[in-house]
Amino acid sequence: MSCGLDITVESRYELTSAHNPAHFVINFNFHISHLLNCKTISNWNKFQDILSTTIAGNPTFNNIEEIEEAINSLNNSIHTAINQSSKFKSMKQDFTLVQYSTRIKIRGKNRLRRLWQQTRYPPLRTELNRLQRDIKRDLLNIKRREWDDALVECKNSDNSLHKLIARAKKKPITYPPTWFSRPDLRDEGKSQPFSGYS
Repeated sequence: MSCGLDITVESRYELTSAHNPAHFVINFNFHISHLLNCKTISNWNKFQDILSTTIAGNPTFNNIEEIEEAINSLNNSIHTAINQSSKFKSMKQDFTLVQYSTRIKIRGKNRLRRLWQQTRYPPLRTELNRLQRDIKRDLLNIKRREWDDALVECKNSDNSLHKLIARAKKKPITYPPTWFSRPDLRDEGKSQPFSGYS
């Protein structure tokens, strides 16, 4: 949630009583990258739309202060537009760049799938299955190429090959749901399935 935010708290000694007001200062830090498992995916068309609606035409300037103020306003508008047009995704694995030709195949597959769901025309299903196999083959080749590149970079002396294999075999931990009493279930019929878990 707080990728790129620098939050500090300041206390001001302005009141004569024992209670001091606390100010939360939030600084947006755009110069350091986000967390390694947090990827930013920007929609540049949305960025352009936001920027074109928030920035006024050509303003007139009378002195240097107005120019500096306009530059700061433009910087803030650009950063705000980037944040509003971007999605932050948490990735469990490395971010793989898919080739443009494969992305075109995925778009075509999605279009064919929607068309087949509307018409149920059998030749469309055949074409859809063929495209799914092609996409699966392309993605498998990309993953194999990345794996081969990682193996080439490994050295025998520092156990990097062993670490690479151990990291690939490591499965994510899934925690079971916690059972707790539900005081908000007042109806006897609704709370009956939960009675054994409280």
